[in-house]
Amino acid sequence: MGGKVLSRVGAQCNLGVLMSDTASVSDHIHAQANKANKMPLVFIRRTINGSKILSPTLRSLYMTLVRSHLEYASEIWSPKSGTMIKRIEGV
Repeated sequence: MGGKVLSRVGAQCNLGVLMSDTASVSDHIHAQANKANKMPLVFIRRTINGSKILSPTLRSLYMTLVRSHLEYASEIWSPKSGTMIKRIEGV
């Protein structure tokens, strides 16, 4: 391209979905699960720790901060293997 050789990559992020060169989405699933387990879930756990928070509030926090990341573009990367399904459900 323009006299330059393009390098080959093993995975590429496009519109927030990480796809490998073999069209596998396992890297994307691991990345999203790790992302959800870090900041959002830590924030929710810290918020409800020691307090009696109402269930609708907890559900709202989870749906907004965690599940929205997990479900983004799920039509594209829908997991097929049991391992990947367990990884997402484990969050």
